[in-house]
Amino acid sequence: MINSITAFGATPISHEKVDFKLNEEQMNYILSLEYNSRDFVKDKLKVTKDIFILNNNVMKSVREFLTFKVEEYKKNVLQINNDLKLTSSWIAINKKNSKHHSHTHRNSFLSTVYYINCKSGALDIEIARSPLEQGYYFEYDIIQNNVFNSRVLTLDAKDQSLVIFPSWLVHGTHVNKDDDDRIILGADFMIEGLFGSREANDLIEIKLKDF
Repeated sequence: MINSITAFGATPISHEKVDFKLNEEQMNYILSLEYNSRDFVKDKLKVTKDIFILNNNVMKSVREFLTFKVEEYKKNVLQINNDLKLTSSWIAINKKNSKHHSHTHRNSFLSTVYYINCKSGALDIEIARSPLEQGYYFEYDIIQNNVFNSRVLTLDAKDQSLVIFPSWLVHGTHVNKDDDDRIILGADFMIEGLFGSREANDLIEIKLKDF
C-alpha cells in the first residue's frame, strides 16, 4: 500500500475563490476603457489598449489585493524571497460564442487571472508533455486523468476566481456559452533584484523600469 505521494517536479498553479469584488467606480472605469478587437469576428474578444490599468488610482485596492495574493503564493508555495514587481495589467472581454486563444506571457515571471464576471468557459493550462511522458514519450492507456498523466489542466473558473501560475505556461479558454460577457483582469509580475553571488561568479541584478 502506498502511504504518501510527493509530486516532485510539479508546476505550482493556484486556483481559489476569493472574497474580493470590484466596486461600482472600478467597474465603470474598466467598462469605459478603449478596447482592441482580437477576434476574426468583430468585437467577440476585446482587450484594453491600456496595458497598465492597475496604475490608475481608481484600481488601487485591486492592485493591492493582487499583489498581496502573489506575495502569498511566492512565500507559501514557491518559498522564495526574491522581489516581485507588478508590470502589465489589462482587461479581456469575451462575448458569447468566443474564446481566448492559447498563449503564453513573455517577459514575465508570474501571471494572474482574476474573474470579474464568468458563468461559462473554463480555463485550460497546457504543457507539451505530461510528467509521465517526460521520461518515456509513450501513448499511455490512461484510466483517469490526473496531474501526473495529463497535458492539460482544466479549471472551472467562475466569478471571483483567482488563478496564479508561472507565465511560461500555455493557457487559453473554452468558448463562452453564456449570454453575459466573460470579463477577466489579467496581470503579470516580474522578478527583480540580485541573483547569484560573487563567490559563484554568477552575480547579476535586474532592475525594472516604471511605466
